[in-house]
Amino acid sequence: SGAASERNFNKQWKEVQERRRFANAQEEALAKMAGNAAAVIPRDVYLEMDMRPKKIMRADEGDAILNDLLPLAKGVDIGKIEYKYRQASDSGNAKTTLSGQTVVNMDKTQYKYDSAIIPVHQDGFGREWREVAGLKSEGFDAFLDDQDNATRSVRRQMVDYVLDGTGIVFNGVSWDGIRNDSRVARVDLDSDGLNVDFTSASTTGADMRVAMKSLRDTLRITNNAYGDATVYVSREIYTNLERHYNENDVGYGTILSDLLKLAGIGAIKESSKLSGNELFMAMMNNEFIQPLVGMGVNTIAVPRVNPFDAHNFITWGAMGIQVKNDYDGKTGVLYAAEFA
Repeated sequence: SGAASERNFNKQWKEVQERRRFANAQEEALAKMAGNAAAVIPRDVYLEMDMRPKKIMRADEGDAILNDLLPLAKGVDIGKIEYKYRQASDSGNAKTTLSGQTVVNMDKTQYKYDSAIIPVHQDGFGREWREVAGLKSEGFDAFLDDQDNATRSVRRQMVDYVLDGTGIVFNGVSWDGIRNDSRVARVDLDSDGLNVDFTSASTTGADMRVAMKSLRDTLRITNNAYGDATVYVSREIYTNLERHYNENDVGYGTILSDLLKLAGIGAIKESSKLSGNELFMAMMNNEFIQPLVGMGVNTIAVPRVNPFDAHNFITWGAMGIQVKNDYDGKTGVLYAAEFA
């Protein structure tokens, strides 16, 4: 439920604060033993560290995939490595008669389960203890720059995980990425498939419209997934879609504007993570796809043991992705490319 998700997000934030307090307490203890060791991170520096990930995680940075997914996120306990959800079958044998005396076959809903794993995505940065002593007079600005880069690295890693998975298997459960996972519908754009090149200047607007309708219908008709799909395309596709639909009648608009008129196509966005004749579309609704967040992206100090240890930090988050299939295996996410 939404309340449980909010409770888990609050628990995550509490854990971050406790880790920071522990690291600072360790620094204060070291300072009593060695006057050159203290590097307690001030509260205003942590506030700045918390503001920066929010800004970076919401930035486009060449792809809109993570931006669109995160509002659908469900907060889960960090202890959950695997998260299960129930798939319910249809049931019922309704009949219509005049007498109401017909035999009714009793039925019930059948269930089965699928799971998603929630891995940790992380990066780190650090500086030697004497350098940190000098940073105090500069407000720890260099650390903040380091954190920016670490946060961007984690963000890119999360998008890569959504698209390609990691090969990690837990209790027989894995996520192989939108490009490869069996929970995602696949359409071949090659000559032995749909036979369309969305990047080619010789592909007409009419041919692209027919192909996009076919892709849409794979979700709407074959998989019975209703709603408006968001289509993510490579930059090569997007720039080609900006051609006029008909060069002899430029008033007709672009191919892009025409495709957006199709029922069920809510938006078409470019992503730097896709290339060439490659796209995917998804019903951006937590009924079909949902990030599972065990820990929001944050930065914590690694407690030091010795006075001359380097000051190291970890920027990390725990996120899995759940593409939900129904009892019959129908999906609301589709990937299309030229398959060898």
